[in-house]
Amino acid sequence: MNFTASGREEKLPEGNPPNAFYAYPADEPPSHLLVILEVHPAPYATAISLPSLLSTLLLLVNAHLSLSHQNTASVIAATPFIAKFLHPTSPAQSVVEPPKQSTTVDHPESTMMYRAFNLVKTNVTQNLQALLTQPLPSKRIPEGTQLAGALSLGLTYINRLQINAPLNPPSARILILSTAGNSKGQYIPIMNGIFAAQKGKVPVDVVRISSPEEQEGGKGEEGTFLQQASFTTGGVYTVIKPGMMDELPQYLLQLYAADQATRQHLVFPKRYYPP
Repeated sequence: MNFTASGREEKLPEGNPPNAFYAYPADEPPSHLLVILEVHPAPYATAISLPSLLSTLLLLVNAHLSLSHQNTASVIAATPFIAKFLHPTSPAQSVVEPPKQSTTVDHPESTMMYRAFNLVKTNVTQNLQALLTQPLPSKRIPEGTQLAGALSLGLTYINRLQINAPLNPPSARILILSTAGNSKGQYIPIMNGIFAAQKGKVPVDVVRISSPEEQEGGKGEEGTFLQQASFTTGGVYTVIKPGMMDELPQYLLQLYAADQATRQHLVFPKRYYPP
């Protein structure tokens, strides 16, 4: 109802309210992007440059954070022996309580960077470097990574974020950047994580960096697992050839920067194989 100058009540017309184009809902839920990065000592025999891949990944995370001041992000590294948070970090390394963010600044140029971007860049680069320099527990390196453990860590962290914000829980999604070989023996744990993500309505997006063996015709066991995860949870699955790494930023921003609310107004392919 609306009151006119004469004091009489006048019913507003049905449809969009005045200035509806500029009206944003106050209770719009924040969006959380959780990235799982597979890190292997020799991914596809030096077919992938880890610094270039990490720079592209940070570009996507920064784009996600810049869309709204409420948006948050986290990064998990999956190595052949362990799955660990890169950002945010926790001294106790606990998945029961949300990890605490680090506020340390080591580089002078970081003072000119947006604080959220600086926190992500500092934590991811420093923690990944420390993780890769740790001595290996065994001389025999498995072909795959601890993807199932990383998926469990991510789902646990997302569940904790939603419990801590019952009035306005974040809408979360998972992005798996797959660069390693087959994770043999993890079929059941990975499928359990997929079903948990489906029940929690958490889409699992996948960017698969294909190996030369996969290009010859076979998709591989790992590709099959990740396709099932993406299809079951309503995510987007994309295959990137090793020779197309220069085009990776375009694919990430075009297909994976939009959250669930935005994707409802866009047409997204469920599976995308670049020519």
